[in-house]
Amino acid sequence: MKKKSFLLLLSVVMVLSVALAGCGGGTENTATNGEGSKPTEDQSTAKQNVSSGGDEGEAQLDAEQVLHVYEGAEPPELDSAKSTDAVSFEVLNAVMAGLTRIDETGNPVPEMAEDWDVSDDGKTYTFHLRDAKWSNGEPVTANDFKFAWMRAINAENASQYAFIFTDYIKNAEGYFNWTAYQLDPDKYMEDHDEVPEEVKAEDVGIKVIDDKTLEVELVAPTPYFTSLTAFPVYLPINEDFFTQAGDKYGTEDDQLIYNGPFLLTEWQHEKGWVYKKNPDYWDADTVKLEKVIVDVIKDPNTALNLYEAGDLDLAPVPPEQVPLYQEDPNYFTWTDLAHFYLVFNQDINNYQGPNPEVIKALANAKVRKAISLALDRQGHADIVLNNGSLPAYGFVPYGIRGFREANGDLFQDDPEQAKQLLEEGLQEAGVAVEDFKTIRYLTGDSESARKTAEFLKENLRSTLGIELDIQQVTFQERLKRSREGNFDLVLSGWGPDYNDPMTFMDLFVTDGPYNDGGYSNQEFDDLIKNAKVESDPEKRMQMMMDAEKILIAEDMAVAPLYFRANANLLRPYVKELHFHGIGPSREYKWTYISGKNQ
Repeated sequence: MKKKSFLLLLSVVMVLSVALAGCGGGTENTATNGEGSKPTEDQSTAKQNVSSGGDEGEAQLDAEQVLHVYEGAEPPELDSAKSTDAVSFEVLNAVMAGLTRIDETGNPVPEMAEDWDVSDDGKTYTFHLRDAKWSNGEPVTANDFKFAWMRAINAENASQYAFIFTDYIKNAEGYFNWTAYQLDPDKYMEDHDEVPEEVKAEDVGIKVIDDKTLEVELVAPTPYFTSLTAFPVYLPINEDFFTQAGDKYGTEDDQLIYNGPFLLTEWQHEKGWVYKKNPDYWDADTVKLEKVIVDVIKDPNTALNLYEAGDLDLAPVPPEQVPLYQEDPNYFTWTDLAHFYLVFNQDINNYQGPNPEVIKALANAKVRKAISLALDRQGHADIVLNNGSLPAYGFVPYGIRGFREANGDLFQDDPEQAKQLLEEGLQEAGVAVEDFKTIRYLTGDSESARKTAEFLKENLRSTLGIELDIQQVTFQERLKRSREGNFDLVLSGWGPDYNDPMTFMDLFVTDGPYNDGGYSNQEFDDLIKNAKVESDPEKRMQMMMDAEKILIAEDMAVAPLYFRANANLLRPYVKELHFHGIGPSREYKWTYISGKNQ
């Protein structure tokens, strides 16, 4: 098939798929009989939709509805306007409810919004809220949504997910820029050529019609907008409670109120927490679990041992243990939608570290390509991960609307070329070889992160003579240092917030909130900007494909490493435990226990 014909077919499929998701039809890939998992935080931020167990109508519920699982880290931030990580998203998804929720099949369905209307031009959504209440007894209102969303787009609150509003909602970007200018005019003008136009809060396309009606006006038609409203940053916040809690909001389980399927209780920091069924949840009859016990376990071998002892219902299988469990009937693997990659710090102005010469070198595309091409991705996937993960030779993973298949591999591992590129790149950058002998490598504190670090260290030492100074820190500390520019090279991961390549591609626009390496390319920026407003599906797809080629093939802004897969064990009595590839991972709303003591 010719490329142009394939693109046209792909574009049609994209439009149909998104449209189906918007009206509740269609499905994503689903598996049964225990096929589901959730990795530790350094492994992934999103999964494809899979589920465990069978049909509740064919099973008898156990008298005790208690599930015991693990998480790889403490949730760093439970203020939904500021949350950015997979663990916090998963917690918020369990205890909160947005306008929509992603259902068992991976599609958005009504949650706090009983239904909604869409204007003929596709730019105005009117959400009609159902009768629902917070755990303190107050009603959930349209203002709860407006208050939360306006906080996210007010620059004073420094929400890294402000873009997921400003890119879509009318005048949200203007309001963000105006509040940023008011907050610090001098700093704003350092990065901009002119004073922004004043945009008031009432100019933003978020309108409270009455307590039960919320109107949202978009910049352009966005068929997947109802999927966005299921994302945690779009969750409501009760303004009165937030004001009373002040700086303590979201820091303890009693510093939140809840409107979702469960209540967060017994939160012991760095140890674990408990979800208890919320009797006031609008759809409480659907929720069968009375309790979900969550333990924070960073070492997968420890989790596996607890599973074997009968103390966990779900456990990861570390790579070295895979041969021992492959024949276990409760063992399964599946490929998710997350990509893990290496970020190069190219921003000398934001650098916090001992050797600016390293950053000067990493600002050169040939040096970045040298490091990337020196890596043995297949060996890393086979030896270190050993769970079906795929070596990554592009940025957008397989499974996102056929994008990876259409754009193909953008490079290949090539140690010999890496050596030549390093020599040329260092000369161009004006950096002496002796000043580029050691690179600080920032990564998580899990066992899998350590093994990946050691493998990469040997790759770079044997091929390029570069030593990695491995710095393992907690998940929260890794996020903090990445945002501050306190690294040379860092292992980062991203999973989709919605089912479209743009959720990956817009990470690296100049000054983007997740562009930790400080990459900047005007041609790339223009392609992404134009793709966001392009109504022709084929043209839009081509723009994103061209942008990815600039990002990876030309600039190697980051070094793709692997598209993650999972190896796990799950008890057969755990039914309908769902894992999604978009947004929060585990979904407990439909889970139940059947046959545990048989």
